[in-house]
Amino acid sequence: MARGLQKIQSQQNAKAKAEAKKGANSNLKKDAAAKNVQCKICMNTFLCTTREPELRGHAANKHPKHTFEQCFPNFDANAAVQAALEATGGAKGKQQQQKKKK
Repeated sequence: MARGLQKIQSQQNAKAKAEAKKGANSNLKKDAAAKNVQCKICMNTFLCTTREPELRGHAANKHPKHTFEQCFPNFDANAAVQAALEATGGAKGKQQQQKKKK
């Protein structure tokens, strides 16, 4: 049983890696923090990366008696575009990836 100790150590390492990986997969906290666009009529929340056409569709389908501005008075299209760029890495993220490849 020359590999007895090695086998036990590798099992312990694999178990430790599996336990460390379990908590890292959840994006629930990030998603909850990113929901900063809210309909003022029904209080439905949307991710900050949601584009204006989708919000306009929500206002038209769910609240036909109200205008888009009444549903989303604080919506800023420029902020949504910026948030979407940051979420996907944007232009800076692509430049950094290209540098890493070289």
